[in-house]
Amino acid sequence: MLLNYMGKDPMQEVELTELGELLPMDLELWGVAGGQPIHSSQKIVDKVKNWVSDSPFSKSISKKIHEGLDKKRILVGFERKGKLRFIWRRFTKRYPFTFPSFSKTKVENTVGYYVRDERTLVVVFDNNVNIVGRAIAELPPVFNHELCHFAFSTNINKALKQLMRPILLPFYKTYLGLLTPKTQNVDDKYLIETIIRLAKAFEPAFRPGIVKSLYNIWEDYVSKVSDDEKFNKTLLGLILLPYAADIIHLKMKKRERNLAKDSQTAFLKTYGSIFGVKGFELWGLGITTPGQEAIFPSEVVAVTNQFRLTPPVINLINSIDMR
Repeated sequence: MLLNYMGKDPMQEVELTELGELLPMDLELWGVAGGQPIHSSQKIVDKVKNWVSDSPFSKSISKKIHEGLDKKRILVGFERKGKLRFIWRRFTKRYPFTFPSFSKTKVENTVGYYVRDERTLVVVFDNNVNIVGRAIAELPPVFNHELCHFAFSTNINKALKQLMRPILLPFYKTYLGLLTPKTQNVDDKYLIETIIRLAKAFEPAFRPGIVKSLYNIWEDYVSKVSDDEKFNKTLLGLILLPYAADIIHLKMKKRERNLAKDSQTAFLKTYGSIFGVKGFELWGLGITTPGQEAIFPSEVVAVTNQFRLTPPVINLINSIDMR
């Protein structure tokens, strides 16, 4: 049975009360992540520190966030510098979203991302601050989400030991069971082995050759599901197609697109069972792009803990070495 990690009011927000708090004024080069310059100011950093300290979402890890901000392992600010450009974009770009997406993509509403190779977390405001300087998206859950990735990737063995039974194994068992009931007859040890292999292969850094490694890891698991080679091949496709569809944007035929949607639906239903809402409500809020979970176990931890951190995750985040 999956635990409910959300509170009664997961969308509760801590509002900024002053106008102009996050406008791009008096910016300087604050740091670089993934080759992208981030421009900020001490005023913005201090405002974010106050925000995460006051928020019920992130209060339990606020000291670690403060440490990360001070040592610039966490960067907050703007990718683009310039007040006139900022004002112009408010009138020339549409911002239909009300909640962040959590991956570094070309999508305009990116709020946070974690650069694994550099151990740097970034929260950007370019498309998430309105004309009067107020944030559109709620930031503390973004820190929670990305710090889950940070903590997991920098202490994989501890993360797997503490989070396998309460979070990871129940999630993947539920997800795979929605794809086919046959997976429920597979010994848990094979799924645990798969999760461990995924974590150790992809969490430390995003390396070349990911497609082949990913295929091999899941192929080994699927081979335990049945003796029907055709059935196993279809199941393998169901698991991997969301990654191909939404993350590397592989062109697909209609049947492949439909299979990808079936798998995405299973991911969303699994999250829905945790959050107590319909899965597609999560997609509409931009809480996750289904498919990352087939590669990064930390995505499961991040999504399930971004609104309400569980004790083992708090412990894991607070143990991050920000040096």
